[in-house]
Amino acid sequence: MKILIITFAFPPLNRIASSRPYSWAKYWSRLGHEVAVVTKKKTAVDGALNFAYTSDDLAGVRMMELQAWPFRLKKPAPETAEQAKRGSRALTALRDYFLALQAMKHADFWLLPAARKLMRFHRAFPFEIVVSTFGPPGGHLLASYLKEKLNLFWVADYRDLWYGNHFVNRSWLSNRLADIIESKIVYKADLITTVSSGLQARLSERFSCPVVKIENGFDEESLQEAGGERQSYFPDDGKFRIVYTGSLYPGFQDPSPLFEALQLLSQKGFPVENKIEVLFYGSRLGNIQSLVDRYGLSNIVKMPGFVSREDSLRIQRSAGALLFLEWEGPGGESIITGKLFEYLFSGKPILNVGGQTDQSESISLIKKFDAGIIAGKSAPFIAGTLEQMVGKPFYMDQHEEAREALQQYSRKFLAEKMIKIIGEQYGNRG
Repeated sequence: MKILIITFAFPPLNRIASSRPYSWAKYWSRLGHEVAVVTKKKTAVDGALNFAYTSDDLAGVRMMELQAWPFRLKKPAPETAEQAKRGSRALTALRDYFLALQAMKHADFWLLPAARKLMRFHRAFPFEIVVSTFGPPGGHLLASYLKEKLNLFWVADYRDLWYGNHFVNRSWLSNRLADIIESKIVYKADLITTVSSGLQARLSERFSCPVVKIENGFDEESLQEAGGERQSYFPDDGKFRIVYTGSLYPGFQDPSPLFEALQLLSQKGFPVENKIEVLFYGSRLGNIQSLVDRYGLSNIVKMPGFVSREDSLRIQRSAGALLFLEWEGPGGESIITGKLFEYLFSGKPILNVGGQTDQSESISLIKKFDAGIIAGKSAPFIAGTLEQMVGKPFYMDQHEEAREALQQYSRKFLAEKMIKIIGEQYGNRG
């Protein structure tokens, strides 16, 4: 099959979102399919550009880079949660207004230049299937245009929701516009894929085409590219290190119960500064510094900054435990981030903190693989758990059955599962 993937997030952009479409391109081409990728030409404004991969990974994959991405409005990083809400709402309303105009065929000034390039590209590479991944929404708009003009088989993939998104802070009007716009555009899709059962259920309620769950996962080849099981990233100083890697969203994720637990341990005389270190790696860590100051933990909680993906994987495998912060707020129980699968494949215990329910899909996965501790929001419980962890390290590598079962979440397995479903649905199209 000839397949076009439309995605904003793609290497060298070093984001967890890049891994999903990248794995499709890599593994589908290895299966003998002809694959092309359309993405935005990345600049430093988009983020860190150090996603590690080899030229062999994408051998034979055609690449087309656009200078701009339709309807992507970049907002500056907010200093506070309140600024984040105000900035998010204003920019979202502006974007949704333009998207509404586009849906009514009155604002093609961003979409059409990219779409025309894709029409010319189709003459040189007559793809039969287009796979677009959300977000931002420009990918689905481009795919919808191609579907209408060329009657292709369209797969609309969702890592997050568009309408009803758990993260975007919309006004009532903006939310209504998003509903109308998405319905008008995505109803054309032949197949929808998404990352969790909860999102699958919500999308199935809105659209009549098949909706299939294709989880996020972990590409074990990336561990080899990162140097495999090299020596520890940290000094051998006897400290138990709790590590968080990635972005943190104030108002949606809250490490306060962990910080309160560390404070409790200090108050009872436990030598926290000598025994425990908490490390947050990333460039977008929200209000962590203010929380550290509030709890007086500057000697225990550190923020070393952003690291490369290969170093992030090494850090995870060198940690004593990995901190996973449950999503707070509506829809949080349906969110399974790609970060969780990195953690599961690391072989290190996961300390799950926060959340509003113990029935979330992420918690179910951690329990399924006996991969850590579900600590919730109880600071005393977390404090007791930390004392036990410091005294008795745990390694998931001891559970071979769990390691074997995890293979169903390898990027290779998931890419092969997805292309098989696409092939079946494409073949059944009347």
